[in-house]
Amino acid sequence: MSAISLALRVDPAHAGRLERALRGHPAFQERRRPVAFSESWCDTPNFDLAEKGRYHRGAPEGLTDHDRRRLGKSAKKVAEQIVFRGRRTVYLLGGRHWTAEVSLDQGVAQMGRRQRDRARATIRMTKGRWSAGGRLIQNLLEAVPARFEFQEGAHLTDWARGRPAGARKASAIALKEGATLGQAFQSILASILDHLAVNAEGLKGRDTLEPIHQVRVALRRLRSALALFAPLFAEPLRQTLSERAKALASALGPVRDHDVFAADILGPVRQAFTAESTLDLLAAHLKRQRQTALTTARAAIAAPAFNALLIDLFVEAADLADHPPAGAPTLADFARQRLETRWRKLIKERRPLSALSGAARHRQRIRAKKLRYAMEFLIDLYPGKRARKTRARLEALLDALGQLNDIEAARARLAEVDEAKVPAAHRHAIGLIAGWHAARERRLLEQAEGPWRAFRHAKKFWL
Repeated sequence: MSAISLALRVDPAHAGRLERALRGHPAFQERRRPVAFSESWCDTPNFDLAEKGRYHRGAPEGLTDHDRRRLGKSAKKVAEQIVFRGRRTVYLLGGRHWTAEVSLDQGVAQMGRRQRDRARATIRMTKGRWSAGGRLIQNLLEAVPARFEFQEGAHLTDWARGRPAGARKASAIALKEGATLGQAFQSILASILDHLAVNAEGLKGRDTLEPIHQVRVALRRLRSALALFAPLFAEPLRQTLSERAKALASALGPVRDHDVFAADILGPVRQAFTAESTLDLLAAHLKRQRQTALTTARAAIAAPAFNALLIDLFVEAADLADHPPAGAPTLADFARQRLETRWRKLIKERRPLSALSGAARHRQRIRAKKLRYAMEFLIDLYPGKRARKTRARLEALLDALGQLNDIEAARARLAEVDEAKVPAAHRHAIGLIAGWHAARERRLLEQAEGPWRAFRHAKKFWL
């Protein structure tokens, strides 16, 4: 029996349709008598836990020691903040080799005097593989639109605070002692799904710059995790999931590129040449293009394909945790081998960064990112200063490579604009930007050699 469950947020107006879909499903077996239920989410009055990306369901006494350490004196102020009360109806469905429970909760969420109708469907496999449950979920979504909801507290907390969802950075990954490889992957993917789902909500707000960045980071983390744990998957499945994530990232790429260009490429030049009106004209032109790109990005996140990807990832991770592949290595051996492989690929380049072409530096940046994500996923296995110090050195190197890559990407973008039929004022602005950042690039290359040397001399913490 699987210990995990999948939650779907349902429009309360569609709850009746979902009930009919469950009762009319070919695998329907039984509908249990509805019962009353009540759940609560606790936090400080200022939602200090939520600010740190943590959402505590249950009584304050259930706070972990980790939460209490992070809250400090504020831990004493934790109390019930949000309550969800209503009616729960359980439906049993199953086939020859599987059974599942679907709990449909309908009621009211309340925070002080504020209330809102709420409906949620929770699916739990009681027998068999989650892949059977995945087919059931897709059948239900064809009948009733619903959104994958990994971190339910995030959505409720933003509503309770009366503000649109904001950006959230990825939460720290805690790997359980003695965890199998499949269970470790499930924990890592849980962090990624949380990161994706919460920031997708943030794209509905006005300030989309940081939520879009975080969704793209989450998609990179996802593809890196799939590559890192490739031995657990049949290759066609891993490739398919990775390509779906890549396609989604491509839909979000243009608007993020606009933001980086405006803030890090065009912005400093406008500050240096405040009287240059051609830069303002180019900024206005690019702002209109960004709005078009933002519309495309929001449509991609709202599309069924995004929801389906999250659900399929959840299903595959749940199956791997419950049914690990035969002959899989221990988590410790796996971590040691994968970190060593990614480390060697990065440091085999011995030349200074200034001696590398832009394309070669970009390849080094990709290798560094892969190692950084592997460290992020597995560093919980290596408590101690050495791991933190090595990771900090890698972050410094990535920061330097990232700034250089932004200039290289901007150069390609400016070339595209210059080739198009643009006003002479835009071409003048492009010349100013290119010249200013050419000088900056030389300075950055000199500064980047320090982090590169420091990282190459860092100690391996996994040996």
